[in-house]
Amino acid sequence: MTERTSSAAPPLRIAVLDTDSGFLQVLGKRLDRLGWEHRVLASAVPVDTVVAMRLSAIVVDLAVLGPQAWDYLHLLCSELPGLAVVVCTGLSTVAQRVRVLRLGA
Repeated sequence: MTERTSSAAPPLRIAVLDTDSGFLQVLGKRLDRLGWEHRVLASAVPVDTVVAMRLSAIVVDLAVLGPQAWDYLHLLCSELPGLAVVVCTGLSTVAQRVRVLRLGA
């Protein structure tokens, strides 16, 4: 990955929905170096709040969302069809991976 050097385009705005402190520390340092704005969310926030954040992307750990993870992602993706979604999770099945890919992850 290359470092962001152009200041012509606005920085990407990213929300990270995760609770893994090690992952958050490493990702946060990388995002800082790239000059991307980011915000850590320790739990799901209402979808209208995410819409108001005017995000470019969201990084999600499905485990943080709990049993409502799929409903939340479906609603979020329907409200923000252009939102880039990156799903990071320790445990997944092939069916779960296919499902998030169909959502646009």
